[in-house]
Amino acid sequence: MTSSDVLSLEEIPSKLNIVGGGIIATELSNIFSSFGSEVKIIARSEILKDLEPEIKFYVVNKLIDEVDIHENTNVLEITENSIITDKGEFEGKTLIATGRVPNSEIVADIVDLNEDGTIKVNEFFQTSNPNIYAAGDVTGGIILTPYARKEGISAARNMAGYLNKFEDIIVPQSLTLDLDVSFTQKAEKADDRENVEDVIIPGLGGPHAFWRILRGETGLTKISLNTETEEIVRASQISPSSIDDTAYLAFLMNMGITKEDFDDFLEVHPSTDAYYKILKIM
Repeated sequence: MTSSDVLSLEEIPSKLNIVGGGIIATELSNIFSSFGSEVKIIARSEILKDLEPEIKFYVVNKLIDEVDIHENTNVLEITENSIITDKGEFEGKTLIATGRVPNSEIVADIVDLNEDGTIKVNEFFQTSNPNIYAAGDVTGGIILTPYARKEGISAARNMAGYLNKFEDIIVPQSLTLDLDVSFTQKAEKADDRENVEDVIIPGLGGPHAFWRILRGETGLTKISLNTETEEIVRASQISPSSIDDTAYLAFLMNMGITKEDFDDFLEVHPSTDAYYKILKIM
């Protein structure tokens, strides 16, 4: 099965093996384990590689703790009711969540493709055929709906003669679980980890998180700050409001906001957003 197939299942499988280690695999593992399925994630390397180590630890041990995770495991064979790996055989239906291939074969004879099958474009989203433009997932890069929409707008303007180069931006991403997980970071550079200070605090009690205080499961927030420029280089949050909080923070990071800019920030109380709290105390 694929992530599309599971949306039309007529009954919940008692055992489900999910091949993949990304966001879709993790989200579906959470959904089906909450339905009562015995779920295993089987990842060729490790799961959730884009998450900060502390955020991943929280996700694995508190948000999807009922899921059996097998990292660095290779799939050898899939049958109707089992999956065979280099670490043993597991019973159950199998869901493949290892990503999608670009639907580029429809233009393979008229434009150039990259080695991975994505459509090759220049900085204006123009293909090797000057009258054909392409944007979004089919061109590779960041595979996210809002990002694809932004690329599409840029391509449309170029097609209309209003030339504009698409500039890379800091992109917020999320993982929808019992508590939403969101993260964003500047593009990696060789010196990104120099002069960087990390601050981590537990999530704040507030709307939709208050009763988690007794269990110590209100989430987690981590911010990495460049101590020379005082700019935020990475941010991650697990909280009921993390999706909105991180989206706005990424917008501010794109504007070049610094730690000092948060001195006059006034939050709404009560709030589970811990970003402002960290930036005021750093």
